[in-house]
Order: sequence, then structure tokens, then C-alpha cells
Amino acid sequence: MKKIICIFAVVLMLVFSCVPAFADSYSCDIVPDSPYIWGLQVFDNNTGNVVQSRGRRAVARASSASSTSSDSIYYFKDIVSFQGTGVTPNPNTLPNVIEMITVNGFRGYKFKQKTDEFYQHYNSFHTNPYTLNNLRATNKYHVTFTMQQSNNWGAYHLYLYDPVDPSRVISLAKKDYSTSIGVNVSFDFYITIPETWTGAPTLRFEATQLKNADVYYQIFINNLTFTDVTNENLDKAIDKGVEKIENAGSDSPPLDTDISAFQSAIDTMNGWLDQLDEFADSIDSAGQTASAYIAKGTELFNGFMGIAPASVIALIAFGVVFLVIRKIVGR
Repeated sequence: MKKIICIFAVVLMLVFSCVPAFADSYSCDIVPDSPYIWGLQVFDNNTGNVVQSRGRRAVARASSASSTSSDSIYYFKDIVSFQGTGVTPNPNTLPNVIEMITVNGFRGYKFKQKTDEFYQHYNSFHTNPYTLNNLRATNKYHVTFTMQQSNNWGAYHLYLYDPVDPSRVISLAKKDYSTSIGVNVSFDFYITIPETWTGAPTLRFEATQLKNADVYYQIFINNLTFTDVTNENLDKAIDKGVEKIENAGSDSPPLDTDISAFQSAIDTMNGWLDQLDEFADSIDSAGQTASAYIAKGTELFNGFMGIAPASVIALIAFGVVFLVIRKIVGR
């Protein structure tokens, strides 16, 4: 499968580069170089129902683990895991104002007072910046997390920003000032880091303009996961291509369900490239080398012609010629 991806990469890369990204902002201010966010779904944690969906078909929540890829590059169990150097107000220096609490194994923060006078002095909460060096510009990421917040008046914002130009923001969850910011939901969506970002994406949460004498402010953000899915569409396209070969019509030569003939062709190609690597340094004439290996390639494709569609043959031929030229010129 890896060799198939290598062969098709050039052609499919051109195809996918022509597909526009779908930009949906979730309560996000429009700012210069605003990044793409799409495929949004928000689930009610109490019922499991979708309460908001944009750019993605609404489906019932299957499980708490929304991501289907094993390529998770960041996982934060709770808000304490991504608070950087701490939070403000700080429970270590202001123990009468705020405390860290644990519910069902997840850590969060809770204000210890709730009077009008208290909220006049302490009407905000925020985590310190946490740098995500492994998030790469132009890559696509699947983002999932849950949020539980008390029903105060105020505003909140969980976001990524470019520290070189803080006006560049990706809002992961945001609500402007409201008399009701209480949530108990799970988020599931996709983002792309813009190529214009020059600093490492930095993560932060903040709640502002807090008040409500009847409610202790409280916040939990759990299971925040960033999964790189940049190559996911390419993998799916290759799998579909293989499936079409397996399910060829009756007018085509029969194929084993394990596509053994196709695998045999790939194995032969692997051997061909291995020989090229082993003896390239001892070959005097690049022109003779190209001629010899193209002859072998012709023999290979002649055997393959009867089992693969013409479009597949054309793509593979292009990939083979491309790889041979690169080997010969040493690039």
C-alpha cells in the first residue's frame, strides 16, 4: 500500500490541491488570515444528541472517542494539562478566591465565592499560553474535546493564536457576552493551520465579564485531542481504487480477493527499485541504465495490462518513469 501511495502521490496531490476548503466559523470573529474550520458537530453530553452541525452531516454520537485515527499528536486530559505556567487567578496565591477541584478523575477550577462584590473584583479567569510546536502550517487536524461550564453571565473563548501576530486566531469554542454561558457539550470538528502563521500555534482559554451572585464560576475542559488527518483523504482514495480493482466486472479477467496479481506487480517493482539503489554507483552510462530498466518496466506492465484498468496503468507508468528519472539524476 505504501508503494501505491508513492506512485499515485504526484497525480493525486494535484487533484486534491484543486479541492477548496470549506470554511465555517463557530461563533468566530472574522479577522485577517482567519483559519479554516469545518465539519463541526456539537453534542449535548446529557442526551448524546447533536445540538449544532455545520459543513458536516449530523449523526448520532457513536462514542466519546470521536477520532478514528491513531495519529493523535496532542492529548490533554483536562484543563490543568494545558494551563502552561498556571492560571489567573492562581489558587496557590489566592486560596480564598479559587480552587482546583476533581470530578470523575478530571481536574477543573471553581471560584470559592459568588457575591456581587466578589465578581466586581474577580470577574475573569484564564490559562497561561501553552505552545503546540507539533502543529504544522497547512496540515489538517481533527479536534475533539468536552466542555462543562457553570451558567454565569459573561463570555468565554478557547482558541489557538499565532504569537507573532495575535490577531490570527482559530476559535475552538467561543461565546460573546451573554447572560447564559453554561455548557455541557462535546465538540468535534476539523481545522487547518494557515501557511501565513509564522509562530508556533499557542493554546489558551479565557472567561471574561463574569458575574451572577447565584452561581460559583466553574470550568472543565476534558479530553482535548489534536489528530493529524492530513493524508486521510489520500488513503481513502487509494483504498477505493483497490476496491474497484477487487470488484472488477465480469468482462475483466478474474482477480483474487487478496489482489495477489496486483501485489505481485508491486513486489516486482520493489525489486526493480532495490536493484537500482544497489548498482547505481557502478553504472557508467545513465542512458543505458534508463534503457535497461525501462525495458524491464515494459515487461512488467505487459503482464499487468490484463488485470488493471487503463487509467490505473497510466498513473503507474507515470509514477515509474518519474521515480526512475529521479534515481538516475541522483535527486
